[in-house]
Amino acid sequence: MHRSLVVAFALVLVLGMTVGSSAKDEGGPLVDHLNQLNVKIEQLQNEVADLETNFGREVDERERLMLQRSFVEGREFFYELHDYRGASEVFYGIVNHPLASSLPNYNAAIFYLADSLFQSGYYPEAKSQYERLIQKGPSDYYAMSLMRLIEIAVVQRNYSEAERLYSIMLSKFPEGEDGSLGRYIIGKSYYERGETAKAIEVFDSISEEGSFHATAQYYAAVLFIKQKNFQEAVNRLRRLKKELKHDVANKKAIFALTHLALARIYYEMNDFPQAMANYSAVPEDYQDYPEALYESIWVFITRNDYLLKAIEDERDSYENILFDFASFREAVDSQDDQESLSEVVAESDKLQADLDEMKGMFDEVDSSLARLQEEAIGSFNKLVQAAPNSPLVADAEILVGNIYSQVEDFKTADQWFKRLKQKYEDFYASIEAAQPRLTGADYVGVVASASSSLSDGSPMSQASLRGLPEEIAFWLAVDPDVRKIFVLYDAANNERQNVGKMREMIGDIEVKLRELEVGGEYPFYREANRRSLQYRSEIESFQVELLNLRNEAGQSPDEAVRNHVQSGVSGQEGVLSNLQSRLGSLNVKIDAKKQERLNYFRQELAVLRQPLDEYDRASNALMASSGGTLATVAAAEMADIERTVAEYVQKADLGIIDVAWRSTRGSSREIRKLQHQMEEELHQLQRSQSPQESAPAPADGEKSNPTPPAPSGGGSGS
Repeated sequence: MHRSLVVAFALVLVLGMTVGSSAKDEGGPLVDHLNQLNVKIEQLQNEVADLETNFGREVDERERLMLQRSFVEGREFFYELHDYRGASEVFYGIVNHPLASSLPNYNAAIFYLADSLFQSGYYPEAKSQYERLIQKGPSDYYAMSLMRLIEIAVVQRNYSEAERLYSIMLSKFPEGEDGSLGRYIIGKSYYERGETAKAIEVFDSISEEGSFHATAQYYAAVLFIKQKNFQEAVNRLRRLKKELKHDVANKKAIFALTHLALARIYYEMNDFPQAMANYSAVPEDYQDYPEALYESIWVFITRNDYLLKAIEDERDSYENILFDFASFREAVDSQDDQESLSEVVAESDKLQADLDEMKGMFDEVDSSLARLQEEAIGSFNKLVQAAPNSPLVADAEILVGNIYSQVEDFKTADQWFKRLKQKYEDFYASIEAAQPRLTGADYVGVVASASSSLSDGSPMSQASLRGLPEEIAFWLAVDPDVRKIFVLYDAANNERQNVGKMREMIGDIEVKLRELEVGGEYPFYREANRRSLQYRSEIESFQVELLNLRNEAGQSPDEAVRNHVQSGVSGQEGVLSNLQSRLGSLNVKIDAKKQERLNYFRQELAVLRQPLDEYDRASNALMASSGGTLATVAAAEMADIERTVAEYVQKADLGIIDVAWRSTRGSSREIRKLQHQMEEELHQLQRSQSPQESAPAPADGEKSNPTPPAPSGGGSGS
């Protein structure tokens, strides 16, 4: 029995294998097709699963990539190029993005936002961002944020807060670390409050390796100058010149300021060569370079005066001695008994040598004056080239005329002063004619146009000058009081323009958001949508292919093959149906994620739009207020300029008179020389006559009738 069962079971297996083999043999293409579809559908299942798992991460990564690109653009193309307003706009968008905290350079973005706001003068907003970095604890930006908070406290005159932060800084930065900016800021606050001793103490606490050591030492020297302690100031400034290599913060500016300060101190101490050496060391690209050139011309004037006054009496005495000596020597040479006068001749020879030495000294002084004249004219030409529209040029022109007069180039000096007089008379006439017609708006327009020209080098149109000479418009624009008010006016005008640009930008964003909300393609989800649509299309293709395969299997005469293939098709149809359902759910998630982002941007848009009206009103009010103040200040300054121009006319006129007087004094010297020359010629004429020559003898027959002696007594003889 057992054996029969085993045989029967083996027979069944053999028969089954035969049936399967027959199904495979007869339905081979159908089964192969099914197997191929199984592989492809399994691959599709894996891809859909990957999309389900990673679409959110993929979208976030794409957004992070966009944020990283914005970070680089904000740093390289705005912050590093000192466009702090543009940088603040870029970094604001980065810092306030939902994914910002996941960025590797999140702290850097906060710092760049804070520093852009700080550099733009938005101190409260900058303060809040620096405080965010401080609250995060130690980082690469902790120290700088603390320094900036100290600086903001000083700017806002919250000195108690500044000193509190300063004490924190001292505890955070031991001597081995560079906390020099904080010390410098606190020292500068004492400096500005007039607490000299405290300021110097803090400045001196900055080590030589500190980034702001040189800057601090410069201000310490300035404090000693204010105390009239010139020697200590000079000592510090001399050391500072050697230590500038340590200054990584303000090296160029401190280099220029140090030489300018030394030049001024040496000028006060009448050390003119040292003054000139330091004025000459001020770099051409420094903002006060024109002022250094102008002051150097004063050094030439003062030095010339010093030399002229020092030798004027000596020169007159020398010339008188020279002429007297010439007369004396002629008298000695005219004597017959030269042997008896040998000692006198020897002494007179020594005196002649002394006079020749004195002449050499005066010739050297004259050469020095000529060199000083050339250097002064050179400084003037550099000044005109460096700052052609500066009011300093007008003062320098008067000085140049005086220099020509000093060196007794009277013809050039006279022509120079006459030209200046005519120039400033024309300026005065133009101002006098234009002033009554100038309105407040005209003054604002002149200042704005001249400021723009000074900024970008663009020419001023005649219409923008309102009848004023171009030089006068520039003088008006660079006046410190006018400039200070114009900066406010210009800032208000820029704010108003920025409000307009923001309205346009918000309008563009609004249009884009509407497009996205009604079905537009949101860029960050483009890839997810593309893949979802691709998978749907593939599912539909597979469904069609499975249906065709089912129909083909239904026509197979082999029931086993038919059942096998149709069963496999049914299973895969279920898989595809499930995939369709999952993709539908995924699309809902994508749409929800998209809506989440759109809602965020709409909220941000509302936040941006909300203060615009207030900004608009504030900027318009500030512009109107600053414009009115600017017009008033500019009108007052124009009156001052008119008086100044009148003074230039008077100075030029006085220069003409001074030239005439100096030339007359020079003529007197020439007359005196001429008199001595005439005397010398007379002596030479006398020497040309023989010493033995007597009166001619009387003619023959002529009696000599000598005059009788005067009678003695009271009567006449008979």
